[in-house]
Amino acid sequence: MSSLHRLAQRALLFAPGTALILLALHNGGFFPIATAVTAIATLAILLLWATLMPHPGAGFSRGAAIAAGALAAFAAWTLASSQWSDAPARAILEYDRVLLYLGAFVLFALLGRTGARARLMVGGLAVATTLVCVGALGVWLLPETFPTDPASFERYRLSWPTSYWNATGLLAGLATVFALHFSSSLDEPRWVRAAAAAVIPLTVATLWFTVSRGAAGATAGLGVASAVRRARSATARACCCRFESAHPTAVSRVRARGADTLVDLLEPRSLDDGRRTPERC
Repeated sequence: MSSLHRLAQRALLFAPGTALILLALHNGGFFPIATAVTAIATLAILLLWATLMPHPGAGFSRGAAIAAGALAAFAAWTLASSQWSDAPARAILEYDRVLLYLGAFVLFALLGRTGARARLMVGGLAVATTLVCVGALGVWLLPETFPTDPASFERYRLSWPTSYWNATGLLAGLATVFALHFSSSLDEPRWVRAAAAAVIPLTVATLWFTVSRGAAGATAGLGVASAVRRARSATARACCCRFESAHPTAVSRVRARGADTLVDLLEPRSLDDGRRTPERC
């Protein structure tokens, strides 16, 4: 794969974050024009990916095919419902939304999933949601410095820029969970952890000013689930390190007892890996 193709893959991983910012600034993508434009852009990128990449479907798995088929069936059902619905225009508009979901899912399913790609995509979403929170907080705290349309800004609850406080609160909650993830990850550089920890007060303040109980509950649930998963992962890693560290010790005890025949059954490569494991841990 050429460097241009790799660059295209990396740029594609930041597309969800870019789309999130643009849709948030257009009333959260609620109105039909924003949804239609985003759907057309997604399908255009999907077409370019399928025609220009050397192996466009390399990462498409059987599970992704089943999920894409279910989404396609749902999109077809939504479009067909316009024939018997009392509001056929609404059915067509919702079809555009489902088509956007289907195109985005197929596009990233074709790309395939790796740990590095997931990290870049989550990082892009973290930056995007944080920028939305910073903008919303600035408009709320300094309305004379950052004036907005009075029709889309109310002092009752923080709803800018999505025009709905629950949506703004959900973005703030996601930004908080993302920041907690990166600030507590030992795999990240120190400057990333410091920056993630620094934005947590801003994202929490944004969530607070939305007064969205649903977003606060969802944030708490995601935070607890993330903490439990991280604790289980750390426990499993520690147990693995202890087991592998005990491997060369057990071999040395076997040799001390004169069971050279059992040691000879182990490959030299395995013995070398066992000796180097405590250093890696």
